[in-house]
Amino acid sequence: MTNKKENAVKTNLPVEISPDELEAKLLDYQKAHAPSAARSSRLDPYKNFIEKLYFDSYSHGQIADFLITIGVTVHSTTVGRFISKKIKGLSGKRVQNGNPVPVKPDHSDDSSAVVKQLNDLKRPKARSLTYSPYKNESSKED
Repeated sequence: MTNKKENAVKTNLPVEISPDELEAKLLDYQKAHAPSAARSSRLDPYKNFIEKLYFDSYSHGQIADFLITIGVTVHSTTVGRFISKKIKGLSGKRVQNGNPVPVKPDHSDDSSAVVKQLNDLKRPKARSLTYSPYKNESSKED
């Protein structure tokens, strides 16, 4: 039977680090390593054209064909990925952990007017009907 301590992972990290030491290590790391910038797409210069065509309901293939006519060789899949990351990502739904974040409705407007409009759309209440026999004026005998 093996001992649990023999299978344990050995690290050289100190067990406890004071907040000041941790802050100093963070600053040293930030000085030594610059953050890697996001890669720019070759479609970035044409973003306005792509956005306009996309919002005018052109397909990804049609947008790719347009870009080919102006000298940018690109596939429709690349256009679709660019749209989903750069255009839909900015104006679309917010996503948190892969799930859309529900947007709460804004109730800052005059809610009494909204309630009145909803009440106007409701069906009218049923009226109680009373039975009265049909009277035909033409069959009246004198």
